[in-house]
Amino acid sequence: MKPTSLANNTVDKNRLGVFRYSRRAISLVWQTSPALTIGLAIATFIAGVLSRFRGSIISEVLLFQRFYY
Repeated sequence: MKPTSLANNTVDKNRLGVFRYSRRAISLVWQTSPALTIGLAIATFIAGVLSRFRGSIISEVLLFQRFYY
């Protein structure tokens, strides 16, 4: 019987295998258009930040309603 940590490492390695070709993909996009690469990076960052704020705003509204209504 395998230890659970070994099984978890196998799963983690399989999930991280998705990023194996990311350097090549970014290189191809950069060769096509550096401005597009930078734009996609900025848009991805903004989407991540906005989703974090959206979650906190929703939780604040729910807490406000719970305590004041």
